[in-house]
Amino acid sequence: EARASKNPPNFNAEPQLTATQWLVAKGKANYAVKEYDKAITAYSQAIKLNPQLSQAVIERGQAYLMTKQFDLAQSDFTTAIELNPQSEALYWFRGLAYAGQDKHQLAIDEYNKTLRINPKMFMALEHSIVPGTAGDALSCPAGVCRLYSICSSTMFLWIKPRRVLQK
Repeated sequence: EARASKNPPNFNAEPQLTATQWLVAKGKANYAVKEYDKAITAYSQAIKLNPQLSQAVIERGQAYLMTKQFDLAQSDFTTAIELNPQSEALYWFRGLAYAGQDKHQLAIDEYNKTLRINPKMFMALEHSIVPGTAGDALSCPAGVCRLYSICSSTMFLWIKPRRVLQK
């Protein structure tokens, strides 16, 4: 006959986090208070422990976008796409990284890939076609790029087409 344990499990106790989970949580906390460099460091440490952890790669890419390190963001989103090629958001984020590097056609191509996976993703639909040419575009006051301005909130990043002067 099985005996009952003297110490029953405590279901109200906090679950223990792995080192990787803790680093991702630390990165999210830093990102939420706009300490993007600290978030990048935490996500980088998590990725070092588990290079296949797409969540950390994606979130580090978002932090790179916020710090205008567009080449590093592009690299992270490319890695994340390799891990999850059907995620429409990853193509959209990579499009933001291309836009930040003034690679406008590549950005538009990424938004179109997003739409092929999910035709209802309004963010990509709004930005898949940009009128005018780069030579006609207004300069972006934030210095991000000429055709787009990147806007941020605490947890999201989106892209708005700039008005283009037609001569």
